[in-house]
Amino acid sequence: MRIFVTKESVRMKAVRAKGPGGHNSDRRSKKVQMWVEVSKLPITDEEKELVRERLAHRINKNDELEEVCEDQRSQELNRDIGLERMNALIEEAITVEKPRIPTEAPRKVKQEGVQQGRLRHEKAKMRREEKATSSAELRKMKEDAG
Repeated sequence: MRIFVTKESVRMKAVRAKGPGGHNSDRRSKKVQMWVEVSKLPITDEEKELVRERLAHRINKNDELEEVCEDQRSQELNRDIGLERMNALIEEAITVEKPRIPTEAPRKVKQEGVQQGRLRHEKAKMRREEKATSSAELRKMKEDAG
């Protein structure tokens, strides 16, 4: 994985984390919020546009990409995990996938589809026969009773 964001290029803030932890979490600021300006990332302009487009929900009005981490009980670990996540997000956003070349379905898949169709047909046929038999029996019982 390429490194786009370092500790020096990020604006960080430590705040109190939510959830259980008792006295320790009441006194310690372990949750880490971090922001990096998209315009200052060491990537091309085209890649910056991809980041802005694909990560629009994580970019604020100041054109900063935001990441929050409160996974661990240590502020340092949360900072390192947050940096790794931010780098992974950027890496994923700038990766352009190859277009898929559509191909014909394999013979086995086609055969399975045909077999499924035959099974459905047999089930329906059996239901029709059961219905016809039961209605014929009903008519016969009515005739015997009446």
